[in-house]
Amino acid sequence: TSMLNSMGQEMKTFQYFMISTIVSIALIYILPQYCGVEAIIYAMGISQILTCVLNLRKLNKLLHFSIPILKPILYQSGIVCIVTICAKLINSLCLYLFPTVITIILVGMVCAISYIMLAICFGQLDVEYIKKSLIKKKTA
Repeated sequence: TSMLNSMGQEMKTFQYFMISTIVSIALIYILPQYCGVEAIIYAMGISQILTCVLNLRKLNKLLHFSIPILKPILYQSGIVCIVTICAKLINSLCLYLFPTVITIILVGMVCAISYIMLAICFGQLDVEYIKKSLIKKKTA
């Protein structure tokens, strides 16, 4: 938003803000019947993502070149959603079996491992680059 404002696009950023606000209000009205109080968090997240996407599209059009950022953002968002759903399921199961501290440690470890594995599977994390970086640090 700040970059667009400095480029004389204040009206466009205001329009994007209004669109995002309308979407947020609509979601806050609709979602509570499905997910309760968490609807506010979801609505805010979705409206911020919408504003970000609209601003990035406008910035790409103004600068006349394409920044390949939308695809990685969508991949990362999908990975985070999958890991979050898994974490909630594992947390629900583990709370019945283990104390809270062990559950937190276990869920954290599973989330970290699943995030890394999904990032590798979707090509968001390059294993060879990491190996080369680790080898350089050991020899330095």
